[in-house]
Amino acid sequence: NAPVLVIADYDPSTVGEMESAAAPLLDHMILLRHPRLTFISTSPTGETWTTRTSGVNTILRKVAYGNGNFVAVGEYGTILTSSTGETWFVSDADTVVHLAGVSYAQSTFVAVGDSGPGFTSTNATDWTLITGGIPNIPIRGTAYGNDTHVAVGAAGHI
Repeated sequence: NAPVLVIADYDPSTVGEMESAAAPLLDHMILLRHPRLTFISTSPTGETWTTRTSGVNTILRKVAYGNGNFVAVGEYGTILTSSTGETWFVSDADTVVHLAGVSYAQSTFVAVGDSGPGFTSTNATDWTLITGGIPNIPIRGTAYGNDTHVAVGAAGHI
């Protein structure tokens, strides 16, 4: 289980060749070694993607956009923010809970995770613990619609 560093520098015009060469190696690492890989990629059209530097070495789970900011959440309470999607900054919710979902609606971000309630933020920087209403179970996702925030989690909880 020694650390493995993989560095790839390629010309976007040769992406097919790069993919053919790298795919078996990455498949082996992911299936057998369970590495902590952190990728952020951006695309203006959804067809061509550019990898970005996150500044963290934890697994990121979800991303949402609102009020001019992207928010990405992941393991160990990781919350990253970016106004462009290109440069990312660590935000602090003062938690080590693995965060699994994030959404934006009604001028508020909602981040949820493994140990119950989750956090809210109106500016993507300052996070407040949700106090009550959500049981202390893993929450996997959150969405907003029809004037209601909905969180879903383990054992069929909504």
